[in-house]
Amino acid sequence: MPVARTPGAILVNLLALTALLVLAELLPRVAGSHDLQAALANARAITGLEASLGLYVEPQLAGWVAERPWLARGLNVLYVGLHVPVLAGVLVWLYLRHPRHLRWARATFAGTMALTIAGYVLLPTAPPRFLPEVRDTAFLLFGDSATPAGSGAVNTLAAFPSGHVAFAVVAALGARRAMGPSRRRTAWLLYPLAIFVLVVVSAHHFWVDGLAAVAAVGVASAVASGLEARREGRSTLGAWSEPRRAASASSTPSSATAAPASGVAAR
Repeated sequence: MPVARTPGAILVNLLALTALLVLAELLPRVAGSHDLQAALANARAITGLEASLGLYVEPQLAGWVAERPWLARGLNVLYVGLHVPVLAGVLVWLYLRHPRHLRWARATFAGTMALTIAGYVLLPTAPPRFLPEVRDTAFLLFGDSATPAGSGAVNTLAAFPSGHVAFAVVAALGARRAMGPSRRRTAWLLYPLAIFVLVVVSAHHFWVDGLAAVAAVGVASAVASGLEARREGRSTLGAWSEPRRAASASSTPSSATAAPASGVAAR
């Protein structure tokens, strides 16, 4: 996909990518539900599911982290400040160095956010740290802004699916598409896994929230890939048919040329 390289076009495209990221962060705050009782009920439904599988591990993990204040602080700082810059860096890198892959990454991200915001609206879910049996280390670090009625920049009842995991998976897939076989390409698989672990052990999300985010990215990426294949198919068909049309036009004599030829034959 050709991309204009004038300074003005680069600035406009970078501003558009920034606006997309800001919109993805702010829409859950505006569109998501703030019904605490409904969010707690949905959180309890998730704990019931995890407990039925013998995998309700969030209280133990959060308790272990809370006993190590340095770790709790570090995890919460990374939770707030890592996922957006990494995804922004990948999108800007794709635009500047691999524009052919940007359209797919942008479409996948937009589709993923549409699905996650639908989850926030239809199934408002409290994070594990709002439950009485789970230690809340985010409150110790961020105070009232980390509570359901807080003035923070995020909707604290938008836990299902995990937007952080979704951002991380989109970033990793976008980077991997633009790289050839290499250790760096393989290493990108570790990033979403690290974010998955981070959001669970810090009690910001259930592991079910993380799996739901992976599923949302899977659906969005499949749709984006299908649209990309159709677009490339039309481009290939057009490139194949153009020489045939040109050859057909050159082999068919015009009426002006054919008329004298027929007259000579008649004499």
